[in-house]
Amino acid sequence: MSISSKTRKILWARSGNKCAICRKALITNDKPTVIGAECHIISEKDKGPRGDSKAKFNHNGYDNLILLCMNHHKIIDDNEDKYTVNKLIEIKNKHEAWVFAKLKENNKYSPFILPRIVSGQELSKVLSKVHFYNFINEDFENDKEAELIGNFFQNLQDWGDILPDLGVGDTIAAGQSLQKEIDEIKEDNFLLFGAVSKKSFKNLGIHDVATFSISKETSSNVVKWDELINELKNTDA
Repeated sequence: MSISSKTRKILWARSGNKCAICRKALITNDKPTVIGAECHIISEKDKGPRGDSKAKFNHNGYDNLILLCMNHHKIIDDNEDKYTVNKLIEIKNKHEAWVFAKLKENNKYSPFILPRIVSGQELSKVLSKVHFYNFINEDFENDKEAELIGNFFQNLQDWGDILPDLGVGDTIAAGQSLQKEIDEIKEDNFLLFGAVSKKSFKNLGIHDVATFSISKETSSNVVKWDELINELKNTDA
Protein backbone atom coordinates (compact mmCIF):
# COMPACT_ATOMS: atom_id res chain seq x y z
CA MET A 1 0.00 0.00 0.00
CA SER A 2 1.38 3.42 -0.99
CA ILE A 3 1.00 6.75 0.79
CA SER A 4 -2.45 8.14 0.00
CA SER A 5 -3.05 11.60 -1.45
CA LYS A 6 -5.00 12.59 1.67
CA THR A 7 -2.14 11.51 3.95
CA ARG A 8 0.34 13.51 1.85
CA LYS A 9 -1.81 16.64 2.10
CA ILE A 10 -2.08 16.31 5.87
CA LEU A 11 1.67 15.71 6.30
CA TRP A 12 2.73 18.63 4.08
CA ALA A 13 0.18 21.03 5.55
CA ARG A 14 0.99 20.22 9.17
CA SER A 15 4.72 20.40 8.38
CA GLY A 16 4.35 23.77 6.67
CA ASN A 17 6.32 22.68 3.58
CA LYS A 18 9.45 22.55 5.73
CA CYS A 19 11.93 19.95 6.94
CA ALA A 20 11.07 18.97 10.51
CA ILE A 21 14.74 19.27 11.51
CA CYS A 22 16.35 22.19 9.64
CA ARG A 23 13.05 23.86 8.55
CA LYS A 24 14.34 24.39 5.04
CA ALA A 25 11.54 25.01 2.52
CA LEU A 26 10.91 21.82 0.53
CA ILE A 27 9.34 23.35 -2.58
CA THR A 28 11.49 25.83 -4.49
CA ASN A 29 9.83 29.00 -5.79
CA ASP A 30 11.63 29.21 -9.14
CA LYS A 31 10.48 26.46 -11.49
CA PRO A 32 8.86 24.67 -8.52
CA THR A 33 10.80 21.58 -7.53
CA VAL A 34 10.07 19.23 -4.65
CA ILE A 35 13.21 18.70 -2.60
CA GLY A 36 11.56 17.01 0.38
CA ALA A 37 10.88 13.40 1.31
CA GLU A 38 7.98 11.74 3.12
CA CYS A 39 10.10 9.57 5.41
CA HIS A 40 9.05 6.52 7.40
CA ILE A 41 9.70 6.67 11.12
CA ILE A 42 9.48 2.86 11.34
CA SER A 43 10.47 0.91 8.25
CA GLU A 44 8.14 -1.89 7.14
CA LYS A 45 11.24 -3.99 6.52
CA ASP A 46 13.02 -5.46 9.54
CA LYS A 47 16.41 -4.61 8.04
CA GLY A 48 15.30 -1.06 7.23
CA PRO A 49 15.86 1.99 9.46
CA ARG A 50 14.09 1.39 12.77
CA GLY A 51 12.44 -1.54 11.04
CA ASP A 52 9.51 -3.57 12.35
CA SER A 53 7.58 -5.60 9.77
CA LYS A 54 5.26 -7.07 12.43
CA ALA A 55 4.02 -3.75 13.81
CA LYS A 56 0.21 -3.65 13.69
CA PHE A 57 -0.30 -0.28 12.03
CA ASN A 58 -0.22 1.22 8.56
CA HIS A 59 3.43 1.91 7.77
CA ASN A 60 2.29 4.43 5.16
CA GLY A 61 -0.09 6.22 7.52
CA TYR A 62 0.38 9.79 8.72
CA ASP A 63 1.50 8.72 12.23
CA ASN A 64 4.50 6.89 10.77
CA LEU A 65 5.68 9.67 8.45
CA ILE A 66 7.88 12.71 8.95
CA LEU A 67 8.66 15.35 6.34
CA LEU A 68 12.38 15.98 5.82
CA CYS A 69 14.83 17.46 3.36
CA MET A 70 16.91 14.97 1.40
CA ASN A 71 19.97 15.61 3.58
CA HIS A 72 18.22 14.90 6.87
CA HIS A 73 16.46 11.88 5.41
CA LYS A 74 19.90 10.39 4.84
CA ILE A 75 21.21 11.56 8.23
CA ILE A 76 18.40 9.96 10.31
CA ASP A 77 18.64 6.66 8.47
CA ASP A 78 22.44 6.51 8.89
CA ASN A 79 22.25 7.40 12.61
CA GLU A 80 19.56 5.16 14.09
CA ASP A 81 21.06 5.23 17.57
CA LYS A 82 20.62 9.00 17.73
CA TYR A 83 17.38 9.24 15.76
CA THR A 84 15.26 6.64 17.51
CA VAL A 85 11.50 6.21 16.99
CA ASN A 86 10.74 8.25 20.12
CA LYS A 87 13.19 10.97 19.09
CA LEU A 88 11.65 11.31 15.62
CA ILE A 89 8.14 11.48 17.05
CA GLU A 90 9.34 14.21 19.42
CA ILE A 91 10.96 16.13 16.53
CA LYS A 92 7.81 15.82 14.42
CA ASN A 93 5.52 16.98 17.25
CA LYS A 94 7.70 19.97 18.12
CA HIS A 95 7.95 20.99 14.47
CA GLU A 96 4.19 20.80 13.91
CA ALA A 97 3.64 22.81 17.10
CA TRP A 98 6.00 25.46 15.69
CA VAL A 99 4.06 25.54 12.40
CA PHE A 100 0.79 25.86 14.33
CA ALA A 101 2.22 28.75 16.37
CA LYS A 102 3.44 30.52 13.22
CA LEU A 103 0.05 30.23 11.57
CA LYS A 104 -1.75 31.42 14.69
CA GLU A 105 0.71 34.27 15.13
CA ASN A 106 0.00 35.42 11.55
CA ASN A 107 -3.74 34.80 11.90
CA LYS A 108 -3.45 32.03 9.33
CA TYR A 109 -4.20 29.00 11.49
CA SER A 110 -6.62 26.67 9.75
CA PRO A 111 -8.56 23.62 10.93
CA PHE A 112 -7.60 22.18 7.55
CA ILE A 113 -4.33 21.21 9.17
CA LEU A 114 -6.66 18.48 10.38
CA PRO A 115 -8.89 16.61 7.92
CA ARG A 116 -12.58 17.40 8.08
CA ILE A 117 -14.84 14.74 9.61
CA VAL A 118 -18.32 14.50 8.11
CA SER A 119 -19.24 10.88 8.86
CA GLY A 120 -20.40 9.50 12.20
CA GLN A 121 -18.83 6.14 11.37
CA GLU A 122 -15.51 7.84 10.62
CA LEU A 123 -15.72 9.75 13.91
CA SER A 124 -16.53 6.51 15.73
CA LYS A 125 -13.36 4.89 14.34
CA VAL A 126 -11.25 7.82 15.54
CA LEU A 127 -12.74 7.74 19.04
CA SER A 128 -12.33 3.98 19.41
CA LYS A 129 -8.55 4.27 19.02
CA VAL A 130 -7.71 6.71 21.81
CA HIS A 131 -7.86 7.53 25.51
CA PHE A 132 -6.32 11.01 25.27
CA TYR A 133 -7.94 14.07 23.69
CA ASN A 134 -7.05 17.57 22.58
CA PHE A 135 -9.93 19.97 21.83
CA ILE A 136 -9.53 23.22 19.88
CA ASN A 137 -12.16 25.86 19.19
CA GLU A 138 -12.43 29.50 18.18
CA ASP A 139 -14.01 32.15 20.38
CA PHE A 140 -17.79 31.84 20.58
CA GLU A 141 -20.22 34.62 19.69
CA ASN A 142 -22.61 33.82 22.54
CA ASP A 143 -23.39 31.44 25.42
CA LYS A 144 -25.60 29.28 23.18
CA GLU A 145 -22.68 28.46 20.89
CA ALA A 146 -20.39 27.78 23.85
CA GLU A 147 -22.92 25.39 25.35
CA LEU A 148 -23.51 23.63 22.01
CA ILE A 149 -19.84 22.95 21.35
CA GLY A 150 -19.03 22.26 25.00
CA ASN A 151 -21.69 19.55 25.09
CA PHE A 152 -20.50 18.21 21.73
CA PHE A 153 -16.90 17.85 22.93
CA GLN A 154 -18.05 16.25 26.19
CA ASN A 155 -20.13 13.74 24.23
CA LEU A 156 -17.11 12.85 22.09
CA GLN A 157 -15.08 12.10 25.19
CA ASP A 158 -17.93 10.07 26.69
CA TRP A 159 -18.27 8.01 23.51
CA GLY A 160 -14.51 7.52 23.40
CA ASP A 161 -14.61 5.99 26.88
CA ILE A 162 -17.10 3.28 25.92
CA LEU A 163 -16.56 2.61 22.20
CA PRO A 164 -13.60 0.21 22.61
CA ASP A 165 -15.85 -2.12 24.65
CA LEU A 166 -18.83 -2.13 22.27
CA GLY A 167 -19.77 -4.93 19.89
CA VAL A 168 -20.23 -4.48 16.14
CA GLY A 169 -23.95 -3.69 16.32
CA ASP A 170 -23.57 -1.15 19.11
CA THR A 171 -20.62 0.44 17.29
CA ILE A 172 -22.74 0.96 14.18
CA ALA A 173 -25.49 2.47 16.33
CA ALA A 174 -22.90 4.75 17.94
CA GLY A 175 -21.83 5.94 14.49
CA GLN A 176 -25.43 6.83 13.65
CA SER A 177 -25.80 8.76 16.91
CA LEU A 178 -22.55 10.62 16.26
CA GLN A 179 -23.77 11.45 12.75
CA LYS A 180 -26.78 13.20 14.26
CA GLU A 181 -24.48 15.22 16.52
CA ILE A 182 -22.27 16.24 13.57
CA ASP A 183 -25.39 17.27 11.63
CA GLU A 184 -26.65 19.22 14.65
CA ILE A 185 -23.58 21.44 14.90
CA LYS A 186 -23.53 21.75 11.09
CA GLU A 187 -27.00 23.35 11.30
CA ASP A 188 -25.32 26.12 13.29
CA ASN A 189 -22.58 26.36 10.61
CA PHE A 190 -19.90 24.59 12.67
CA LEU A 191 -17.47 22.19 10.98
CA LEU A 192 -15.60 19.38 12.70
CA PHE A 193 -11.97 18.53 11.96
CA GLY A 194 -9.97 15.79 13.63
CA ALA A 195 -7.32 13.12 13.47
CA VAL A 196 -5.32 10.69 15.58
CA SER A 197 -1.58 11.16 16.10
CA LYS A 198 1.01 9.56 18.32
CA LYS A 199 2.38 11.56 21.24
CA SER A 200 5.19 10.72 23.61
CA PHE A 201 4.27 11.24 27.29
CA LYS A 202 6.85 11.41 30.06
CA ASN A 203 6.73 8.20 32.13
CA LEU A 204 3.81 6.90 30.04
CA GLY A 205 5.41 6.10 26.70
CA ILE A 206 3.80 6.66 23.31
CA HIS A 207 0.01 6.86 23.05
CA ASP A 208 -2.57 7.75 20.42
CA VAL A 209 -4.18 11.17 20.93
CA ALA A 210 -7.30 12.45 19.15
CA THR A 211 -7.21 16.14 18.27
CA PHE A 212 -10.54 17.75 17.37
CA SER A 213 -11.08 21.27 16.09
CA ILE A 214 -14.34 23.15 15.62
CA SER A 215 -14.65 26.19 13.36
CA LYS A 216 -17.46 28.17 11.77
CA GLU A 217 -17.96 27.39 8.09
CA THR A 218 -17.76 31.11 7.36
CA SER A 219 -14.66 31.66 9.49
CA SER A 220 -11.64 33.32 7.91
CA ASN A 221 -9.60 30.64 9.67
CA VAL A 222 -10.88 28.00 7.25
CA VAL A 223 -8.27 28.09 4.52
CA LYS A 224 -8.02 25.86 1.48
CA TRP A 225 -5.10 23.42 1.22
CA ASP A 226 -3.41 25.23 -1.66
CA GLU A 227 -3.79 28.62 0.04
CA LEU A 228 -2.31 27.23 3.25
CA ILE A 229 0.74 25.79 1.47
CA ASN A 230 1.28 29.04 -0.46
CA GLU A 231 1.18 31.05 2.78
CA LEU A 232 3.77 28.76 4.34
CA LYS A 233 6.22 28.63 1.42
CA ASN A 234 7.92 31.86 2.40
CA THR A 235 7.48 31.67 6.18
CA ASP A 236 10.82 32.32 7.87
CA ALA A 237 12.11 29.72 10.32
